[in-house]
Amino acid sequence: MELLLAALAAGTSASVVYVGSMATSQEDFTTLNVDMTTMTGMVTFVSMMIAQHPEWVV
Repeated sequence: MELLLAALAAGTSASVVYVGSMATSQEDFTTLNVDMTTMTGMVTFVSMMIAQHPEWVV
């Protein structure tokens, strides 16, 4: 269940970043949009897992 919630949060934040970057970009598709989306998803997933298991950091 924890993995599902972390993946859901990562997907949600990544899609918000992607939609926001597409709305402000003049070009249709750039590697910067993909990089920002990927990094946001990964950081959110790791952050959610660390928030649920703080003993992993210690």
